[in-house]
Amino acid sequence: MRRASSYITLLTAVVTLCLACSSGNARPASQSASGQAPASASTQKKTAVFGISSAIPGMSYAFVGTSGGGAQSFDELWRQGLVTSSRTSLVPEARIASELPSVDKGTAVVLTDGRLRATWHIRPEVKWADGVDLTARDYAFGMEIMKDPANPLAGATLVINIAPMIDSFEVVDDKTFVMTWNRPFYMFDALGFFALQPVPNHVLRTIWDDRNMDGFAAHPYWRADYFQVGPYRPVKFEPQTEIVLEAVPFYFLGKPKIDTIVLKQYADAKVLYAAMLAGAVDLTADNALLTEHAMELKEQWERNGGGRVYVGYGTSRGIFPMFNPATQAEPAMLDARVRQALFYAIDRDTWTSATLSGNRDMASYSLLPPDHPLYEYTRDSLRIYPYDQSRASQALQELGWTRGSDGLVHNREDNRTFKMEIWTGGDSEGEASILSDMWHQVGLDTSIFIPRNAQNSRIQGQSYPGIEISARGGGDSILTRAECSTVPIAPRYDGANRGHYCNPEMDKLLAEYRASMTRADQGKWIGEIAKLHASDLPMMQLYFNLSRPAAVRGLNAMADDFAGGTQPQGYFGSYARNAHEWEWTE
Repeated sequence: MRRASSYITLLTAVVTLCLACSSGNARPASQSASGQAPASASTQKKTAVFGISSAIPGMSYAFVGTSGGGAQSFDELWRQGLVTSSRTSLVPEARIASELPSVDKGTAVVLTDGRLRATWHIRPEVKWADGVDLTARDYAFGMEIMKDPANPLAGATLVINIAPMIDSFEVVDDKTFVMTWNRPFYMFDALGFFALQPVPNHVLRTIWDDRNMDGFAAHPYWRADYFQVGPYRPVKFEPQTEIVLEAVPFYFLGKPKIDTIVLKQYADAKVLYAAMLAGAVDLTADNALLTEHAMELKEQWERNGGGRVYVGYGTSRGIFPMFNPATQAEPAMLDARVRQALFYAIDRDTWTSATLSGNRDMASYSLLPPDHPLYEYTRDSLRIYPYDQSRASQALQELGWTRGSDGLVHNREDNRTFKMEIWTGGDSEGEASILSDMWHQVGLDTSIFIPRNAQNSRIQGQSYPGIEISARGGGDSILTRAECSTVPIAPRYDGANRGHYCNPEMDKLLAEYRASMTRADQGKWIGEIAKLHASDLPMMQLYFNLSRPAAVRGLNAMADDFAGGTQPQGYFGSYARNAHEWEWTE
């Protein structure tokens, strides 16, 4: 490691002491989190400990928390989608489904009235983790919950809400159903575990039919008694602390090679890192470790062979202005020309390098990341904003903001200063300070606010008065922050567009993009979206986060399929999609 941080040393000692207290003696460095000595193929270890730096208060639809800290990165351990991502590329492949619906094969048809009809076939051998057959009626139940406005579980529509686009859902037989979309949809054949989830009729149908919504939301199925159709089933659920998972012996792709997985939930990423250094954790999620710690660990492990840190493109990080005039404290921020001026004042290369441990090549100069299939259509769309503080200051002056003797810009009409409150999470206070300094240099009167428990308060999270520094999904899921239909609405406030950006022209382009059925059409429309995004700036993209899962030596996880993994909250796939194949090799 390049440097030894005193707090990491202290935390490592604390974690090691806790291990000793719980087990009676400290585990030798050569042993795994299961407490076993290195194993040969014939005496293979059967337990692994995974660590995240966030809390999981509920499962599936009952979970309305953040994707940060790895909270939604291991979902495919216990649930699966009709589709997941392929092994080496970000394209969909069938998982629970026997095949993808296809226009060429006739299992998807664009009707004469413009609607899309897609037929799905469930693999006959797929069962719930309690042994009951998974049927088309379970998917119909899931859609029924999503479409019901009285549904008490915000998580049913929090991440991806296709329900408004579905005109009908027809059960043909136990293993076949037909979805009729009210218009063509570009991801109609890529429905992963977030987009469409089955719900067990044999567990929850009666209470739902009784319209006992309080009882439905409080049902133990969503927590301690949860199961789905994944390779593992939770057998112990301690909210915000620990989840113990056991392999499902009849999982349809074969019994998992690791019998037991313990998912530890750490309240702080620094504590998780200390646990990793102490040998208490075998694997972390893509965004569980702080970037600086992941890069330190990568450097250390490359020297001593202690494991592997995988690095790829992650979520899109940016500055998201508030567009609700009733909430935005500075009306000037609603002017695209002002947002453009302020974007010139941001040194993305330096910011990215400081935040991502020198990886300045992750700076965002395009709407989509370089690993996205449609990247070429958006390449360099944001290079029209080079770092140029003189240009930023001149633009502000032309827009009526004049520098005063106090160093701040004042509005020529009423002499008010340009006040801007910067919101961000506790782990990102340093980034807020970077932005505060850059904007202060062009005369803004900035302040920083760290909301407490904002991730658990959706009302607070969509009412910030200035801008927020945040991240949104991988690939094109960033677009939901520019989509009027995803603005949070009472009482659940479950939309992704917390900044309330609404532009009819953008919505029209997004509708065309999402209705495109060919790569050429998708490329055409995403290119137009990128142009409007660059001129109107619904968000000021900064950089693409590093996806950075880490696995200790001997744990064969993600070794041959990392390239096809995706960040949480996408339409399909994750880095844990092939967890049934993970195994200890030493």
